[in-house]
Amino acid sequence: MAHFFPINCKKLFITVICLFELLPSKMQAEEQPIGDGIWFTCEFTQSKTPPTDGCEMFDDEGFKTEKGQLSYLRMIGSAETNCKGQKQGQCFRADLPKITVQAKPIGDVWLNADRLYVTWYGCTQDYRFFHDQGFVTVKPEGKNCFWSRERYYYVAPYKGQVIQR
Repeated sequence: MAHFFPINCKKLFITVICLFELLPSKMQAEEQPIGDGIWFTCEFTQSKTPPTDGCEMFDDEGFKTEKGQLSYLRMIGSAETNCKGQKQGQCFRADLPKITVQAKPIGDVWLNADRLYVTWYGCTQDYRFFHDQGFVTVKPEGKNCFWSRERYYYVAPYKGQVIQR
């Protein structure tokens, strides 16, 4: 089987952000932006600059959380041409009714109040999250793990049908 999940820093950072956004929380329901589901990163962002389109376009990388388990997702088969850097097929419209994904299990993540903790390769990274207009901002807090960066992540839930291969 072909390797469709090359390990590199960009993917690790996206993983951390999405992990944070997808796990169930012990917070009050009205404060809980995270839960089981499918989340994707917003396409038109920079390191600490929110999406310019309100997260109407998703990157092709996302995450699934279910019962405290996190999986990395890669959307396959996109024909979208309006992606950052003119990279055809590496993004898709957030309102697309159905997508096909490949998945790779990542592991466990957990929440405490307004923070998310991700442990990977023996290092636990702390993240905080904030509601924004149409997306959630995920920001690393404290000491960064070797696999994490000081950039912010902007994510939103995908609400269409997902076919997993």
